[in-house]
Amino acid sequence: PPPAAKDPTEAHALCCEYVGHGVISGWSDGIIRFHEAGALQWRSAGLAHRGGVCAIAWSPSFIVSGGPDGTLRVWNSSTRAHEAQFSEHKGKVTQVLIDMVKPNLVHSCGEDKTVITVDLRVERRVTCHSSQEGQFQNMVQLATSENELLTCDHGGSVKFWDCDVPEPVSMIVTIPPNEMESTRERRLTHLSLSKGDKYLLASTAAGEVQVWDLH
Repeated sequence: PPPAAKDPTEAHALCCEYVGHGVISGWSDGIIRFHEAGALQWRSAGLAHRGGVCAIAWSPSFIVSGGPDGTLRVWNSSTRAHEAQFSEHKGKVTQVLIDMVKPNLVHSCGEDKTVITVDLRVERRVTCHSSQEGQFQNMVQLATSENELLTCDHGGSVKFWDCDVPEPVSMIVTIPPNEMESTRERRLTHLSLSKGDKYLLASTAAGEVQVWDLH
């Protein structure tokens, strides 16, 4: 059986997702914890990833988590039982997303510069995108257009990925190439989309927030 959950005060949260009834989060001690609105204590699902839970996504049916060893694990949302595992990445998983249109598809990106899509129905990888430079740090999915995936990386680029096309279909370069060496703190760390996908927000290592008009 998995080891007992540790006191949350001995660790810190690495990722979280807000759900209708509270917050689900992944912690540095490898535990997935749940906090329901109005509750006084955290609930734990036991050890999920040794070395920490780096990424997490929730749906009413299942939870997906990613670890520093490149593994994706799928858990039952109700029973918290482990249901599946995928070892597709060769480095830390930095983000996992459940597809907006087809919830049987799970997208993940990582420091190995790849974007992986697995199909939970057949329990195998169905697509893989890769980049020659820039470790992927975060990813979002457009709710409009072709539901492309957007990744951000250490090179300051936002890449747009279509599941049917191996190369990026579009790209935003936030750091001019001639300034790359002198602007390391401008590398991108997080992405977020406004309602209707009109604006893309990108945060940098220096704490800046950039706003890009996608329309």
